[in-house]
Amino acid sequence: MLLKNFKDYKAVFVQTDNGNEQVFIDKLRRRLIKEGVEVATVGAKASNEQLLNACSKKKLTLFIPNDSREATFHEITAQLIRFKRQYSKLNTALLGYPDWQALSSTRRNEMHLTNTYIFTNVFYNPWSTTTNLLKKEYALWFKSDIIPTSPVMFLLGYDSGLTFLTGLSRYGKDFNTQKLNLPLQQSDIDFIKITPNGGYINSSMWFVHYRTDYQIEKIAVR
Repeated sequence: MLLKNFKDYKAVFVQTDNGNEQVFIDKLRRRLIKEGVEVATVGAKASNEQLLNACSKKKLTLFIPNDSREATFHEITAQLIRFKRQYSKLNTALLGYPDWQALSSTRRNEMHLTNTYIFTNVFYNPWSTTTNLLKKEYALWFKSDIIPTSPVMFLLGYDSGLTFLTGLSRYGKDFNTQKLNLPLQQSDIDFIKITPNGGYINSSMWFVHYRTDYQIEKIAVR
């Protein structure tokens, strides 16, 4: 997914002690090196000077932590915010984990300041005008608020139903071979078949980009 969506960048792995995503990081590092992506490693407590030495001066530097826990989020975002205050002209971003979505209601500012991308299968955006209109319609129909689950089940049904019904009405049984470009709210759905006689699975996910202009961008990864 990084190779598809980031075309010219340097990956800088941020190492914490006992990172809970180290297996993922080791595989990712090997893949990036194989594909010719420039990589470097810094410690979670690296100084601004050490971060500067690890950064590319000409292209995007993508910081990738080896841990997805909340404490690491706080430590790394604080570190990168201090760094960007001193070196504001450098082009940097932070790759975050799905677990970090739970922090967006209270730590959204830090995500924007660090230009964070979070990869995830589902993204419920409580600030979306369209999503909030759908919530109001749900409450009118069912005389109840939505159940606070992850994923939000009524949006999962909305996205799945919109994809299936639109695809079938336009393309019949071959709907999974077409790109529908629908206004999906929580899940980017791209159905594929594993075997000719099997059922469908979703092969897509999001990069949720907390941009520095305080907009939230959803990028489909297929």
